[in-house]
Amino acid sequence: MLSNQSEKEITQINQNVFFKEFTFDKNDFIIDGHNKVELADNVLWLDDLMIVIQIKEKDLKGNSSVDDWLKNKVFKKAKDQVKNTLKYLYDHKTISIANGHNENHILDIRKIVSIHSVIIYKIDDWNKESEVAKKYITQDNRLIHFISFDDYIQVCRYIITPVELGQYLYFREKMLRNNMNIDELPEQYFLAHYFQNPINTTFNILYICNLNKICEKIISKEDEFYLGNFISHMRETLYAYGNERDYYFTVRELAKLNRGEMKLFKERLLAIIHGDPKSLPVLMKRFASDRTKCGFVLMKLNEDVKDTWSNALINFTYEFKYKWKLEKCIGLVVLKDNEYYDFKWCYMEGKWAYDEEWEKRVEEDIEINGKGKIIENMIYHDLIEH
Repeated sequence: MLSNQSEKEITQINQNVFFKEFTFDKNDFIIDGHNKVELADNVLWLDDLMIVIQIKEKDLKGNSSVDDWLKNKVFKKAKDQVKNTLKYLYDHKTISIANGHNENHILDIRKIVSIHSVIIYKIDDWNKESEVAKKYITQDNRLIHFISFDDYIQVCRYIITPVELGQYLYFREKMLRNNMNIDELPEQYFLAHYFQNPINTTFNILYICNLNKICEKIISKEDEFYLGNFISHMRETLYAYGNERDYYFTVRELAKLNRGEMKLFKERLLAIIHGDPKSLPVLMKRFASDRTKCGFVLMKLNEDVKDTWSNALINFTYEFKYKWKLEKCIGLVVLKDNEYYDFKWCYMEGKWAYDEEWEKRVEEDIEINGKGKIIENMIYHDLIEH
């Protein structure tokens, strides 16, 4: 189906902010053996999280008034399209769609836990977005978000992962359900409230007074979280060695991290890159997210033993996974050749099972390297205020 300029721009924004791996804009599929239909204009899909997006742009050459266009194209047509998307998903159970790398994935609605529906609308040279309703609640009590094009761009300026966008939309939904007459509030209020107190959804106008201060802090701390270039390098490295599967599962787990967990990962990564094992055989940083049940093992080997990197990577990664009874674990070893760095990855997934030999190894490892750390769920205002 033909894309308007807004659809192309939203796709580009989603790919840049939320990774090409989890942005899907090639969403046509066949029903009844011959009829081609579009699932949605854009889909963000990460594991059990799905964000369905319909995009409407007012044609400047059109004769309809803004009010008529909103009524017919946004509040009716786009709303019906969102309803059809959900119907397609539940009727067909599995659908093949292609992401920003043109890789096909099978979307299975039975594995989706959280679905958010968003309608983005664009009206050039019009400054009355605050007068437009911010939600529609369907007969089966599903909430559909209405967000202007400019507001969505602003949201994506400060939200950094698909999971974080899902959390913001969940917060926005609770705000809209729990507070009367707040549709007229600007999107900036929801952002300000979310970053200062995502737990309490009671309206308080004081939150927006700190918006500029909060945004400045978020932007000033951006380098603490940003991993885009590193992830691009990781894709090139793993694909070069034929490890496409490990890459997808690894970037999936990184994309699940929230802002606090991403900061911890980057801190440990930089400590490993710039650190020196000295007399130790290995310099290692390890942590796990209690929220995602995934561990991360980052290491650099002493020059004398760096040729053993493959065994070290597998053994230390599995050991940490075993020790904390994790479902998944990602290992990374940093190798330095003069001024160049090389990164070797592994991804492990599977149920925990008792093993006497690994019990002994874990005890020995704790004596030498300590136990490691489980990171409990961190929320955003903790990071902004400190």
